[in-house]
Parts: sequence; C-alpha cells; structure tokens
Amino acid sequence: MENGLMDYSSGVLQPMCSPFFPQLRQLLGPFLVDKTMLIEKIVNNSLNGIVHLVLRPRRCGKTTMLLMLKSFFCIPHNNGPDPHSLFRGLDITKNSDLCQEHIGKYAIIFCDFKSITGNSWKKMFSAFRVMVSEVYEEWYQYLEDFLCPEEKAFFNSIRFNSAPEEVWEKSLKRLSGFLARKSGRRVMVFIDEYEVPNNYAYEHGFFDEANMFFGRGVLPALLKTNESLEYAVLAGVTPVAKSGWYSGLNNIQIHALHRRNSIFAGMLMFTKAEVLQLRELSKCKLELEDLKAHYNSYLAAGHISVYNPVSIVSAFEQSALGNFWVATGEFPLSGRNFPECNFALDDIEKLLSGFEVSFELKNDVTFSNSLLDKNGTFTLLYYAGYLTMTPTGLFKIPNLEVMTEWVRWMTGDVNVCVEGHVTSFEKRWPNFMQQHLDPKTVPKCHEQCL
Repeated sequence: MENGLMDYSSGVLQPMCSPFFPQLRQLLGPFLVDKTMLIEKIVNNSLNGIVHLVLRPRRCGKTTMLLMLKSFFCIPHNNGPDPHSLFRGLDITKNSDLCQEHIGKYAIIFCDFKSITGNSWKKMFSAFRVMVSEVYEEWYQYLEDFLCPEEKAFFNSIRFNSAPEEVWEKSLKRLSGFLARKSGRRVMVFIDEYEVPNNYAYEHGFFDEANMFFGRGVLPALLKTNESLEYAVLAGVTPVAKSGWYSGLNNIQIHALHRRNSIFAGMLMFTKAEVLQLRELSKCKLELEDLKAHYNSYLAAGHISVYNPVSIVSAFEQSALGNFWVATGEFPLSGRNFPECNFALDDIEKLLSGFEVSFELKNDVTFSNSLLDKNGTFTLLYYAGYLTMTPTGLFKIPNLEVMTEWVRWMTGDVNVCVEGHVTSFEKRWPNFMQQHLDPKTVPKCHEQCL
C-alpha cells in the first residue's frame, strides 16, 4: 500500500473463496476476473424497488457477485475500505458519472441465509435471530447517535438478541427504515443462499411454520411492501420463489442461467475469453480443448458459453485437470433418487451414453424428495449444474467432470454388481456397463473385497 492506495500490480492465482471482496481483490490482483460492468447494467435497468433472484449452481460466483455489489454500493462504515480505492482500475470506473452518483452511497442489508438451519422450527428461529442480531451489530456505530431513545431501545434489543418473539418478523424492515432515514437514500438488500431455510424446513417437517414466518412475514415486509427499498438481489441454486415458500413475493424477477436477455448473463461464471486470459496470465499449458471437454457446455442466455470458476481456477493452479467442482459438495437428492428413480431409467441411460433428453423444466420446485417426479428431479439436476440446456432446448450432462459424478451415483448398483448380480445390473444399465465396466473384471473385484 502506497499513499493510502492499494497496489494491485501483482497477484497469485487462488480459488475465489474469500469471504470479502476487498480481500479477494488483494489476493488475486491481475488474476481477478473483472465482472464490474454488471453494476452498470443494474443501475441502468434495475433500481426503483426491483427484486432479482439469481440462480446458478454452487460455487459459480453468486456470493462473490453479491459481495462485489455490496463493496461498490455500500456506505463506508466500521472502518471499512474506501470503495473508490477498492475499485480503482476496474472496468466500472470508466463510467465516472455512474461512480460519482452511486459508489459508496447506499446502506446495504446483507443476509446470509446459509446459517438459518435447524431440525426444528425453534432452532431455525433461533438461528434467524442470531443472524439478524449480527446485521444490527454491523450498523450500530452508524446509527448510534441518530436514533431517538425509543428506537435505540428497540435497536439494542435486537442487537443483543433479547427482543420478544413477536417483533422479529419485521426487524429487518424496521432496520431498513432506520438506514434510509439516516443515509437519505433507500437501502439495498442482498440475500445469499435464500432457499436454505426452505430446504431444511421441508426436510425436517416444519415447513408450514417456517413458511408463515419467512414467506408470509419477513420477506414480503422487507422486499415487497417496503418504501425504504431501492433494490434487492436474492441468490441461490433452485427456483422455489414462486411456490408456497415465497409466494408473497410476486414482484421477483427470476434470472436463471438460460434466461434470455438477462443482465446477469455472463456476469457470474467465466466466459471463454476470460478463461483464455487467465490461462495466459497463469502460463498454464493445458489445452483449451481439454478444458472445454472437462468444464464447459454451460450456456448463459442460450448463447454465451461459460465455465464453472472453481474448476478453471483450480486447474490453472495445479496445471492439471481434475474433478474440482464435484468435490465441493453433494447434490441433495443423489442419495435418495439415484439410482432408485425407476421412472427415468431410459433417460438416465441416454444421458450416461452422451445423448440429449427432453423433460418439462419446472418454474419452481422444492426439495420435498418424496413428491418429486421425473420432471421435478431433472429440473433440480439442471439448476444444480448436473445437466445443461442445449441451444435446441434439450438437456445433457455438460462435461466430463460432471459425468464422473453421474457415474458415481451408480455406485449403489455397482455394489450389487460386485456382490455377483452382474446379469441384473447389465440388464438395467446396458450402455453404462459397456462404457464404464468390464463384466469380466467384476468377479475379480468381488474376490478382492473378500
């Protein structure tokens, strides 16, 4: 750092996993893929109370996007970095009028719903209270001398997690009012992993209680009927916003990977040009065709070829191809719906053989495993990144890395095969047997296991 300014002249290629955009900028230096022109698109198209829901597979840039937006728009507070210095040299600063009007001018309510979990409503509500208390704590110094005594008493009751149960439903909306009054501008709200409470509530059998609190209370108050709201982005993997969970939010615009004319298209995952740029900077010798085969075949807005960031960065770091993305998490339905989903065996067989399949892509789904049919299961697989949509509207397994995960999902049947039931396995998965297993070797494997 020199004269109070950060020096980004050098950097080290690292996975994009830093929890803060400022640290990410310092870590990556010239290796930071510049997605800041998304800010211009948002300002030109999306303020005035708009709520966007951005859907992408895990580890595909959603959290980094939200933290970038927060770092740009947020009023400096708590000795945070100066956004002008933080964004110096990035593409958005070429629009000086926009920066003068918007950089560092908004109070931001940033919520990470990843922490709102629990196997009962009581535990989930407790987790929500902790998260909201932390948000209030973030803005305490900024608001401390602004609030009247009654407001300060309420503020501190939330901050110290001692407020009565009935006030928590509107606590975030009330905070937005405080911040809007102090800043002189309406606030922005960013919510990461928005569907996590929904999934846990379904899984543990208290959906109705959670839905009444979140879907009918907290979120409509904060995002729909809130005069203090300037703009909001929710980010997640699956589209549950229009179902019973968030049906109170009929002002949401959903931006899935395939949405045409989306302002988020190409703004999260890596484009081909960005992959080539990183490859040159890192002096990696991996061939582009090999990278495409292992990590490509996702399409944004139906025509922009994109790669998942974690695999590209990891491959360049290690100068080797590997299954980096699939190692970062487990698809929630794989254990229950694979390979037991007998309703889709023909389609799974085609997918494993490299062919395309068709199904009805649902506009919104849930993780209620027992109720999922073929269309529901494949819809979840698509949004989770295990299928990709082709330009013709059909679906296939996107690349070799993801294919390895599909093959792993067949483990249950492979175990049956190892136990000696080769005929039944081969009958069920003939092409899989031909492409991935040699029946003559299975008895040998069985003997080794014994």
